[in-house]
Amino acid sequence: MTVFLRFLFWLVLGMGLALPAHAATPLDGTWVGQIDRTVYLLQIVTTNNARWTGRLEQTFVDTDGQTITQSSPVNGTLAGPHLVTQLSQANQDMGIVALGSTFKAGVLQLMIKGGATAQLLHTDQYAYDRQVQALKTHR
Repeated sequence: MTVFLRFLFWLVLGMGLALPAHAATPLDGTWVGQIDRTVYLLQIVTTNNARWTGRLEQTFVDTDGQTITQSSPVNGTLAGPHLVTQLSQANQDMGIVALGSTFKAGVLQLMIKGGATAQLLHTDQYAYDRQVQALKTHR
């Protein structure tokens, strides 16, 4: 019986330690990243039926030095730790080829036309605002 109680104690302790690590990087929320002179913001909300919806925004400096912001809805389904994204024509017009593949380590990958990849980190709107302000300042 003592061996069983020790086993049960370690099992419960192990499960308790594993749960917070998973809960620390939920998909819901704001994801922000930058590549070159473009800052990306992705806001995601998941539902109980393995679907997610959100908004993808990008701010960049064009060749004339003007700051331009584009925004488009984005949605898809969840398949384990993978996002299955349904990109709209507006997303493709923004130069987005693919979104995500995994969000396990608190990072989403945004694939951009031409093969570039932006790493989006789970953060907040203020991080995006700060990066956009820095972009405007360093034109």
